[in-house]
Amino acid sequence: MPLYVTNGSTAKRMGGYIQSKVTNMNPTNAASSGDYNEQNFSDGSSSALEVNMGVPNSTNSVFWITGQAQLHTDTGAGSDTGGYGGLSILRSTNGGSSFGMIRSHGRWSEGIGVDDDLNTRAQIFYRDRPNTTGTVIYRLCWSAHRQKVYWGRQPSSQSGGTTNLIVYEYDNGEAS
Repeated sequence: MPLYVTNGSTAKRMGGYIQSKVTNMNPTNAASSGDYNEQNFSDGSSSALEVNMGVPNSTNSVFWITGQAQLHTDTGAGSDTGGYGGLSILRSTNGGSSFGMIRSHGRWSEGIGVDDDLNTRAQIFYRDRPNTTGTVIYRLCWSAHRQKVYWGRQPSSQSGGTTNLIVYEYDNGEAS
């Protein structure tokens, strides 16, 4: 419930929850060799994992962003000395015509430095204040170091989106 402050006969909204949106996908991304930075998640039908928040409630809006992805490194049998991966959050304030990175783990956030398998859940969090009246879109991306890094590989007998992006908008009533 939002807070209101009254001044005579007028009331001013002081903040609170505005909206939240989520998107899920079972991506099929893999790093075959080398290093990758800020790559879009894709599943064959969608080429990016994005949440369009629309125009913020005000320039004071604060967005809490959470991204999660299943990471599997399959570096067995002496193929490499390990695989690593990380997540990043990109933002567009111009309707999606361009994106800028606002938070990144880089390529070394999660992984294993030996020839072995690793299944883990990579997560990233960020609090953003875009201070805009334009449409805000957030995108979750992946990065990887070395080979055989798989994003979204689903364990057998499991269902549901292995990768998701959740965004909450709040208006805290602050002027800066």
